[in-house]
Amino acid sequence: MEHFETYISACDAQNIASMGVDHVRICFDQLVMEKEPYVYRDEIFKLLKNFVSECRSQGLRVVLNLHKAIGNYCDIAEDITLFDSAELQNRFISLWLKLEDDYADFDDVMFELLNEVRDVEADLWNNLAENTVNALRKKNSNRKIIIGSTCWNNAAQLNDLRVYDDENIIYTFHNYAPFEFTHQQSVLQANCMFYNRKLVYPCDDIERYRDYYRLTSGYDNAYSEFDKIDIDVLRKQMEGAKQFIEKYPDKILWCGEFGTIRHCDMTSRENWMRDMIKI
Repeated sequence: MEHFETYISACDAQNIASMGVDHVRICFDQLVMEKEPYVYRDEIFKLLKNFVSECRSQGLRVVLNLHKAIGNYCDIAEDITLFDSAELQNRFISLWLKLEDDYADFDDVMFELLNEVRDVEADLWNNLAENTVNALRKKNSNRKIIIGSTCWNNAAQLNDLRVYDDENIIYTFHNYAPFEFTHQQSVLQANCMFYNRKLVYPCDDIERYRDYYRLTSGYDNAYSEFDKIDIDVLRKQMEGAKQFIEKYPDKILWCGEFGTIRHCDMTSRENWMRDMIKI
């Protein structure tokens, strides 16, 4: 609790708003919200709601993002059990229904059902997402609900995402390409930590990037369409997002995550962010 009581504060909301940001994505894990199945930690819900209130007082819209569900941990190489267990799916839906009750008077708060579903069959996620939407709609027909694609919210998987006749559904994807650049020397990513080399962006030495795949996976054909790493690589990675927009021009598509970690040099970070925002 000492960690959670100091993790986010009114000062954070003020600081974020001062930068001209218009919304905040607040991430939480099911394990933290639940004391045991279907029993919730009131003290955590209170801390979360206090910060939501601080954000709203600063004119910030809020996205509540279930970052790690029990049975689908995006950052840990453990078995994916969420989609095999009716009990885990019931707990997943029940948590969102509890949050709907908690935020019944906060219509401007948005619900992002699950961050980065792993590499599962698309309809396994589509079915759970639809069941959750249907349950929430019985309580609130206007709640804005955000749904992402499988394979860690990869833009290429947007084509497999179920699309709804519901103007209050928002769709999302993430982009960290080239991953070996944005997550270089990351201690949370075994391959990046093992490769352990500095990479710059943009980069004319594409072999330095190809070496990452040769060393970590034995793949010898990386970036076969390119002769350098620049904005064209990012465009290729986000091609699925472009196709989704063209196919569903009346839907909202939101890039919920992009960025680099601190190990990238500042000039490269700025160059990469500039290209992402340009696209």
